[in-house]
Amino acid sequence: MVDTAHDHGGAPGGSGRCEAESIRSNIPGSFAWSVLQQRHPALIAQVRDAFPYPPRQQQALELLLEEITTGVITSLDRGAHDQRAWTEWGEDRVGRRWFDVEFLWAESYFYRRLLASVWGNRADLGFRLSTQLAGQADQIDTAVIADDSALMWSLLEHNPPGTVCVVADNAGRELLPDLALIDHLLRTGLASRVALHIKPHPYYVSDAVTADVVAGLRRLRATDGAAGLIGGRLWDATRAGVLELRSHAFHCAPLSFHHMPDDLAEEFATATVTIAKGDLNYRRLVGDCAWAPTRPFAELTGYFPGPLVALRTLKSDVAVGLTESVVTALDTSGEAWRTTGAHAVIHARP
Repeated sequence: MVDTAHDHGGAPGGSGRCEAESIRSNIPGSFAWSVLQQRHPALIAQVRDAFPYPPRQQQALELLLEEITTGVITSLDRGAHDQRAWTEWGEDRVGRRWFDVEFLWAESYFYRRLLASVWGNRADLGFRLSTQLAGQADQIDTAVIADDSALMWSLLEHNPPGTVCVVADNAGRELLPDLALIDHLLRTGLASRVALHIKPHPYYVSDAVTADVVAGLRRLRATDGAAGLIGGRLWDATRAGVLELRSHAFHCAPLSFHHMPDDLAEEFATATVTIAKGDLNYRRLVGDCAWAPTRPFAELTGYFPGPLVALRTLKSDVAVGLTESVVTALDTSGEAWRTTGAHAVIHARP
């Protein structure tokens, strides 16, 4: 069974009741089911084998494996710094099977629990494992199946230069292109200031945090040629406050952006445009629901308090903003196009 999702109006202009069903993991064979049934146990084994953890952490990993496969959801330890927040978020979920709660919440909570025994591990294990399971992801060129790039540049070019918010996704090689984009926005005058939103701490294991940005800038500065120039400019921009690193606790919440707090909504409302990167941010923007793939992106994000761009490689079931012809071609291709990581979208909304 799946329940009907609700928009509780955490941001201005909330659209009220959502008629699509929240994605859950209780349908055997579904992508969400495979994540909880196969990927998460494999991640625990991969983490356990990657480092000689002491007995206490080994036991914690074994207990987590047992809980997610055959047990029910339990609360965070009382000493956890975010125990109060997760108690509130998990009020109707603790004590239930992991497969029976919303997939977005269950996936988020799994990574929070995993990090409680291996805090600080930021390797992109989820992406590496999904690539292995998909089999073909490295061999297929990414195809942009929805391209609002003209609108994206129009939003930047036809407004006076102001603040652009960039909501980052992963660290490492995915963060470096983000930094190059930020440099382009500042160097060309499309933005007078950039607020780079990163996680306050690792969340989905590979998320970008402050240390990753600093490491990325140092890596660029130490490189010859254009990359070195980019690193130098961004280093200076950060020192001057033109590039500001922003970290909000909500970025580690198991909730969609419909529920964002007022202070974060106000920041996005004053931006020339907000650029959200990655699959998880996309799911949080439109809602992790079984939308028809032709449902307009602009309609589902109408609550968002300012112009919006989403740059996303598809790695989960949610897909919106596609034309009927594209959906037909993808559905008849025989490919699991929603989850292979072989396709991307650029969505924009004024």
